[in-house]
Amino acid sequence: EGRIRPVRGRRDSANRRQRAAESSCLGIMNSRSDLPADRLPLDLVRGLQVPRIMRAFQGRGLTIVSYHGVISDAEWRDWETADMIAESVFHQHLSFYCRHYQVMGLRQAVNSLHAGNGTLPARALVITFDDGYRNNLTYALPALKNRGLSATFFITTGFLDRTSELWWLSLKKLIVLRLQQAKAVELDGLGRWSAGSREHAGRNYQEILNALKTLTADGRMAVVEDARQQLKGFPDPFEDIYAPLTWDELRTMQKEGMEIGAHTVAHPILAREADEEVKREIEGSVNKVIEELRTQDALAFAYPDGQREDCQPRIESMVSQAGCYAGLANYSGINRQRTNPYQLRRYAIGGHHTPLRLELDLCGLRSLKTRLATSLGKVRSSSNESDSA
Repeated sequence: EGRIRPVRGRRDSANRRQRAAESSCLGIMNSRSDLPADRLPLDLVRGLQVPRIMRAFQGRGLTIVSYHGVISDAEWRDWETADMIAESVFHQHLSFYCRHYQVMGLRQAVNSLHAGNGTLPARALVITFDDGYRNNLTYALPALKNRGLSATFFITTGFLDRTSELWWLSLKKLIVLRLQQAKAVELDGLGRWSAGSREHAGRNYQEILNALKTLTADGRMAVVEDARQQLKGFPDPFEDIYAPLTWDELRTMQKEGMEIGAHTVAHPILAREADEEVKREIEGSVNKVIEELRTQDALAFAYPDGQREDCQPRIESMVSQAGCYAGLANYSGINRQRTNPYQLRRYAIGGHHTPLRLELDLCGLRSLKTRLATSLGKVRSSSNESDSA
């Protein structure tokens, strides 16, 4: 009994530190829409060590996480920067990875995964970033180096060339501007969205974004150009948050041991484009990265948006033909030896991922909870129909 108390004391102390970190993380995030619901079951399952058990069952699979950028805590603004993660939260994520996973470089991890010779360690994890924001250099790189970690950065080459601003940024800027002006958002060909609260503006943004993803590049860019015209004469509400890297800065990151991959020229939704345009986007970005970095190594490629429908066989084939050794999607799941190397799964990690939510996602508890809720909903619906009949 005397030996048990000190162990419990250390565990209680560790739990208090973890809860304090999570409280700090929640304090940064103004929107807590689904976080309290996550917190209650996690207090129970963590006590029962369910996440640890579920990680153990993942065995020698490969977990890949995808970020976009890291910004200061003061710059983080809920849905407006939800694709970015606050610096202090990113440090907590890295600490979590170091405690529970074996962090590896992408190339080594993919080679070990498909070799099938037991060289992939248990709970292997790869960190990736998409698009090519300058904050990858100013915030992400120092945090990674501080822990001796590496990551892979997928580059939208037109963004770095300053020939193609990422198309959704103009849309987001316009919605923020209209929110400040208390005016409705109007876009040619899409319609009108009334002004409302900050949360209402966030829902408007997601609705318009989803609508634009269904269009071809030409149709989408016509709407984006309308947004850009409406923004003329107004200051950028995000200032430098979404500024791109320069090629010199990217070369600095490469010299620091980071892997660089391709992510198209202009970030179109490839599934909406004809073969000729898809090939141009893939080969154009791959060749540009190789040229700028003066490398002979094969690159990995990340599909824009990266949902299942974005990884069609015709697109995978073009990624392979461009000389890429892997293609990375952006829907969740553990990668196994049998996983298609041109459809590797990634967990999309955003600004609302507290350490609590991160742990739930990566061990599979959140997806299990969602599946159970869906199944229960179907059972209830069926029961109600039977009762009404």
